[in-house]
Amino acid sequence: MGEKRKLERFTLSVPARLRFRGVEGTNESLETTTRNISAKGAYFRVIESEVPIGAEVEVELVLTFGRLRDLLAAAEHVTARVGGKVLRDEPGGVAVLFNQPLRFLPDQEDAFPRDTDVRNN
Repeated sequence: MGEKRKLERFTLSVPARLRFRGVEGTNESLETTTRNISAKGAYFRVIESEVPIGAEVEVELVLTFGRLRDLLAAAEHVTARVGGKVLRDEPGGVAVLFNQPLRFLPDQEDAFPRDTDVRNN
């Protein structure tokens, strides 16, 4: 089977939070990291079966790139938020297709760049 992707995918590990409704109907939040990312989606490191296939997710990415931070007048980091849907579950992670444009949110009070808390599976 050949490569189906039309957009370039970048190997990039950044802190991320996935919010979704769990299999029991409860609201769930999972802190993780990306493995790779493109303009239309990303692959997130998670333990198998934590996020159900087909789940609608809200994704937050924490970007600490100096120039982007300067442009948006953020103190420490910039949070990018986007909605998406889990397309694929495999050992070690899930693939999420973004279904809306990224929104950049500087200086979020509940931002979570906790280097020691982020899983690196």
